[in-house]
Amino acid sequence: MIRELDRNVPIVETNTADQVIAAANAKTRFATMLMIASSTLALLLGLIGVYGASWYAVRQRRQEIGVRIALGAAPRDILRMILGTTARLVVISTVLGLAGAFALTRALKSVLFETSPTDATTFATVIAGLAMAVLAASYWPARDASLTNPIDVLRAD
Repeated sequence: MIRELDRNVPIVETNTADQVIAAANAKTRFATMLMIASSTLALLLGLIGVYGASWYAVRQRRQEIGVRIALGAAPRDILRMILGTTARLVVISTVLGLAGAFALTRALKSVLFETSPTDATTFATVIAGLAMAVLAASYWPARDASLTNPIDVLRAD
C-alpha cells in the first residue's frame, strides 16, 4: 500500500500490529513467566515443608494417638483432630499473610494489569487455593495417624 501511495518513501521495517505489541511486551511477559515459575517452585517447596512438618508432628504424637484409639477414638476423630490443628494454623497464617499483602500492595501496583491491588476475588481465590493445598499436604500424615494400630504403639514403649 505504501508503494501505491508514494514510490519514493523508503520501507524500513514492516510488522503487523500484533508483532509490534508482542515486541513491546516481551520483557514484561518474560518477567511474568519468571515470577510464575518462582512462585510455583515456592509453593511446591512450601507444600513439601508442610507435609514434612505434619508427618513429624504426627510421629511425635504417635503414642498419644495410639492411646486415644485404644480408648475408643474413631479414625475420623483422629483425622479431624490433626486436620483441625492444621486448619487453625492456616487461619493464623492467612490473617498474617493478608496483613502483609495489604502492606505490600502499593509496591506491586505498577506490576498489576487490569486489576486493583486489593481485588477481593484474587485474594479469596489465592486464600482458598493455598488453604486447600495445605490441608491436602497434611491429609496424608493425618490419614496415616488415623490408621495407627494402638497395640503396635503401646508395645513399642
